Amino acid sequence: MFELHAQNIETKYTFTSKRIIDLPSLDNGEPNPGVAGPITGIIGNNLLVAGGANFPDIPPWIGGKKMFQSKIYLLKRLKSGKFQWSTKPIGHLSEPVAYSSNINIPEGILALGGENESGSLKSVKLFQIQNKKLEISEYPELPIPVSSAGAAFIGNKVFLAGGVSNNKVLNNFYLLDLSNSNEQWKELKSIPIPLSNAVVVAQNDGFEECIFVIGGRYRLEGDDLTTYSDKIFIYSPSKQAWRMTDFIAYDGTKIKLAAGTGVAIGQHEIAIFGGDQGDIFNKIEDFNNKLAMTENVDRDKLQEEKVQLVTHHPGFKRDVLIYNTISGLSRIIGTLPCAVPVTTSAFFWNHGVVIVSGEIKPGIRSPALISIKISN
Repeated sequence: MFELHAQNIETKYTFTSKRIIDLPSLDNGEPNPGVAGPITGIIGNNLLVAGGANFPDIPPWIGGKKMFQSKIYLLKRLKSGKFQWSTKPIGHLSEPVAYSSNINIPEGILALGGENESGSLKSVKLFQIQNKKLEISEYPELPIPVSSAGAAFIGNKVFLAGGVSNNKVLNNFYLLDLSNSNEQWKELKSIPIPLSNAVVVAQNDGFEECIFVIGGRYRLEGDDLTTYSDKIFIYSPSKQAWRMTDFIAYDGTKIKLAAGTGVAIGQHEIAIFGGDQGDIFNKIEDFNNKLAMTENVDRDKLQEEKVQLVTHHPGFKRDVLIYNTISGLSRIIGTLPCAVPVTTSAFFWNHGVVIVSGEIKPGIRSPALISIKISN
């Protein structure tokens, strides 16, 4: 158990974290390697994990192939406070899916888009438990295939921001009004820049609940390297307009971050867990660019240097960061003692925030479910 007390000028927080359980063993009895981008969330007293992607055989930097998964797991919280994976066969998704955008709505878990070996997906699926059985139903499809986007929920309205559509980074912004059963997705005013892997959260800005798109990354056609955003884009539903602010710390430094997870806490704050600042990611891209040059005579040396870089990757950020929607400033309130995954989801369950599986180093997944309890 890890506990940290932090004082700051806005809120005093205490948080604890622990590894509550790992994903179940594979069908062959081998330990579960974990998945990135699973469909996950809460249905009643159950936590769902489905699909995702991993490299089960060998790492990608030595030729490993990404495999998209379809297995479904259901975790129950027992009256004793312990956790137990369902022993009953849950089954598989109708097709493998990873990197969907997941939100909890009153009816269950809504999984928007995603991708598999065929490319990005338009499908939107609702996961719920009816008569003690997991049911999956179809919702209106997205206007275009989208993966690695961010989603948030205000009232009866679902918002989907950015993402990737078959390798093209998007600035699209969509709305689905669940109060109208015949409603289809509507395209709203675009995000000022294309973004994928941003932290997208609904929170009050002092006047109304807004959509906050924090950080993210993009690589446009012709770019040599991926850009990691140091901006926050805020959408006002009443004004139907975006405004932009720097993603900035109290000391004035700008924060670049992508692929982390986040949740709204309190009345005007957002907690952000982990994430990638892109330094090593860009170095790997630079190696790939040089290796793609056919006239390069040092390919073996470059490949070895790349393998060494990735093999000794220190992992992603382990900070817990609090962004205040009133001051517009961010602060780190502590560091988690464990590897903090990216490309996954965080949500509230059992009086805490749960982060499910995900990627802890390039190509390396974690089977762990981490619980973080925050109080003030």
